[in-house]
Amino acid sequence: MQEADIVISRYFSDKERSAELLNYCFFQGKDMIKPEYLTELDGNLNALDERKKGEKRYGDQIWKVKLPEAEVLVGVEHQMKVHYFMPFRQWGYELRQYEKQYYQISRDLKKRLKDKEFLSGVKKEQKYLPVIRLTVYWNQKEPWDGEKKIQNLIKLENVPEQLQKKIPNYEMNLLEIRDIEDIEVFRTDLRLVLGFLKRMENKKELETLIQNNKEEFCFMPEDTYDMIWVLAGERKLKDLKKTIMNGEERYDMCQALDDMREESRKLGEDAGKKVGKKAGLEIAMKLTKLLIEDGRVEDLKKATENKKYQTRLLKEYQLI
Repeated sequence: MQEADIVISRYFSDKERSAELLNYCFFQGKDMIKPEYLTELDGNLNALDERKKGEKRYGDQIWKVKLPEAEVLVGVEHQMKVHYFMPFRQWGYELRQYEKQYYQISRDLKKRLKDKEFLSGVKKEQKYLPVIRLTVYWNQKEPWDGEKKIQNLIKLENVPEQLQKKIPNYEMNLLEIRDIEDIEVFRTDLRLVLGFLKRMENKKELETLIQNNKEEFCFMPEDTYDMIWVLAGERKLKDLKKTIMNGEERYDMCQALDDMREESRKLGEDAGKKVGKKAGLEIAMKLTKLLIEDGRVEDLKKATENKKYQTRLLKEYQLI
């Protein structure tokens, strides 16, 4: 998965694409988060865990979103498969981001604090930036069938109602790409990525999409090309990259798909020939057996030397 994570992270390091994705998820596509509002931060939280220091998680991004009147931290994690512990994992990530803010503030303030504030490491009135975690689920074939709320994963049977009320019921933020119906709301080439994924099982619809956006598909940026082959699971598209480069850092997806279709056609023809040879051999063996049983050895000999006579015998014995 690390290769896919790197490709996805690279693609969404583009602020226009990320802003568009966040606007779709949180504001029904309205242009509330502009690319210039975004600053990508180090999303690695392993420094807070002594056991994971030095490790790096790919596929996680954290954006500082500077809105006109507020600042928010938005973390994004991309998933290809369902993770049944995700509500806890997402909640834990948000808590660790608050912890990270605390450590950064405390480190700068500690020497200047006294009494209870010194013990806490921060001032009494200290406030923290809001943290939101989003999971983007890319699987087109299988819906997310995991729980989204923490309490649905906790054994609450026979727990008194008074105690249940004290247990947080965090609900994860989930965007299922398969649920996006109108890709035309996207203005970046994210529209092409989503369109390809949604039509890849229908060759006619995919061909229509490509023809309607031919220039964009024929002169595709490398990170967009990579995004498509990774999410579609078409590794052959990766293997063809060296042969379909179309200008500097541009790739011809149209040519790549044509090459794949041609290769599939040739493989089909070869397989058909092999099947045909096998079938022909079986028929010839049947004809030989029948002629020998009928004592027609001379006819058998003639059939091996004369194609037309062989065909006549095959028809006579109803083998063709």
